[in-house]
Amino acid sequence: MVLGSLLALTSAAKAATLTPCDVLPASEASTIVGKPVKSVLLQSAMPSCMFLLGNNLVFGMNLISFPSEADAKSRLQGLAARKSRIPGSIRQKGVYLVSAWSKTTDLNKLNALLDAAVKHL
Repeated sequence: MVLGSLLALTSAAKAATLTPCDVLPASEASTIVGKPVKSVLLQSAMPSCMFLLGNNLVFGMNLISFPSEADAKSRLQGLAARKSRIPGSIRQKGVYLVSAWSKTTDLNKLNALLDAAVKHL
C-alpha cells in the first residue's frame, strides 16, 4: 500500500513539472525535421512548445496529463470520434496525451516527432 502511494506521488510530481518541451528535445526534433529548430515554451492554461526555424513555426506540441490512464484513453477516444485532429497527430502513453500540429511539416515527420516524444515520457 505504501509503495503504491509513493508511486502515485512520484507520478503526480512528474506530471506537475513536465512540459511539452521536456518530452522532445530541440536537438532530436531537428534531426527528424532535417533542419535546426529551437523550442520555445508558451505558458498558458495549456502550455505549448513551439518549434521554430528562425522566426517561423515548424510545428507545435501540447502535453496533457490526466488523473488516470482510463481518463486519458477516454479523452483520446472522444477526440478520435469527433475527428478534430488530423490522423497521427496525437499519442497516448499512460496518463499523458501528446498532440502536435503543423501547417508545413508532412504527416510522416509529424508522426515521427510524436513517436519520439512519447519515448521520453
